[in-house]
Amino acid sequence: MKLNFKLISLTIFTILLLGAGCDDSGSSTSCAETETQCISGCTDLQTDPFNCGECENACEEGEVCSGGTCDVSCQAGLTECSGLCVNTDYDPNNC
Repeated sequence: MKLNFKLISLTIFTILLLGAGCDDSGSSTSCAETETQCISGCTDLQTDPFNCGECENACEEGEVCSGGTCDVSCQAGLTECSGLCVNTDYDPNNC
């Protein structure tokens, strides 16, 4: 049985974003300076493969979102980690 990686990743990503988007009072928090509010929550349009360059613009399977554009590899200085392009020198959550 072939799993749909893109669908599974989108589901997990959405759950994580929705869980992080509210405080204990249930009110929505504002997005960080580098993020944009999309239907799925706050996201970085420069690196989010499900909202690449604009909300709801998903990259194809095997592509990454780098600099707001879907491509087969990350821009110089970034490393692909689980479908995301990250700077491993500054991102403690990846690689």
